Amino acid sequence: MRAPEQLIARLALAHGVLVLPGSRTSIDGSFADHLRISYVAEPAELWLAAERLGRAWAALPAPGLGPSQYRSTRRGSI
Repeated sequence: MRAPEQLIARLALAHGVLVLPGSRTSIDGSFADHLRISYVAEPAELWLAAERLGRAWAALPAPGLGPSQYRSTRRGSI
């Protein structure tokens, strides 16, 4: 399933993970369905971030629902 990068980035942040929309790292604005994830943190933090990203992905609204209808479990940002 593909989702708008801005929605995924907002969901990730709501779950405590900061990511960049892919188009912001592309010279021509492509990669609109990608994310930029930094991996310079300690391995334990990266595992936690991956778990949170999984929860964010699972919280994606069903097609046709607006972004205000997702679940947040924010516990601090990574």
